[in-house]
Amino acid sequence: MFGCDRYITLWSREKDFESNLRKKETFRRVDVPVKCRWKRQDERAISGTGANLSNNIVVVVPYYAGVHIKPGDIIALGKYDSDITGISPNTESEVKQALSPNVITVAKVAYNFDSEDTGGIYSVYGGNNGKMMGKHLRIEGK
Repeated sequence: MFGCDRYITLWSREKDFESNLRKKETFRRVDVPVKCRWKRQDERAISGTGANLSNNIVVVVPYYAGVHIKPGDIIALGKYDSDITGISPNTESEVKQALSPNVITVAKVAYNFDSEDTGGIYSVYGGNNGKMMGKHLRIEGK
């Protein structure tokens, strides 16, 4: 896919029902085997007399059957070997702080499978009015 030139690391949030029935949340690191697109997107929300600016990250991941991303997961730009264990110095907040500003907590995932299928070849921004072609996930977070 056009612009997909970066690797990302995903920490998938999971419930651990076996740890003394406390329903502890754990993270499983997943190496995403495809190159992705990572871009900053500024948003403005104007209400009444004020305006709020927020900086979102949008990640476009070409569809790969082994990767499942959901809200609450953590994604960082680049490849990392560190795990989020919940024990210092590898707590969720400490890992996010160490990787800032190139880390997000996933807020929204859009499965874009209705776009034109190119037979497994991911191409973008052709003569299709700027629409992305090929199956992909569009992920937003902060």
